[in-house]
Amino acid sequence: MAAATYRLGPIGAGATAKLAVSFLFATQVAAIAELLALTRMDGMDDDTLTDLLGALPIASPAAVGVLKMMSAGTFASIFPLDLVIKDLGYFAGLMQNAAGQAPIASTIRGLYEKASARGFGDDNVHGVVQALQGLGRPISQDFSES
Repeated sequence: MAAATYRLGPIGAGATAKLAVSFLFATQVAAIAELLALTRMDGMDDDTLTDLLGALPIASPAAVGVLKMMSAGTFASIFPLDLVIKDLGYFAGLMQNAAGQAPIASTIRGLYEKASARGFGDDNVHGVVQALQGLGRPISQDFSES
């Protein structure tokens, strides 16, 4: 966004756009975290998953980059989880005022809050994956024939 100037509307529209972008990114990151937790439970290799998603048009370059950082287990802070929670709260508030509800933002915020409560609030946004570690059992057995 910094390479261009966008006329977004009346005063305040820029702040709304910033929150919308943060919401979209945080949602992608949370989805990648959950996807990674599931594929790890089934024994899929992180690098194979990264290669697969990187080859598909549905995964943004940012999402693939986040997956690589999650896989590497590096969580150096650029956009700390606690700031993501703040932005998601503002976004949800705007949505609730405008539409009466914000179900996705509220759900995603809850996952980030869980990660923060576990001590990962200073980690980068993709540190949310740590809130999902150690869940469940391998799922492939659910699909095997008895």
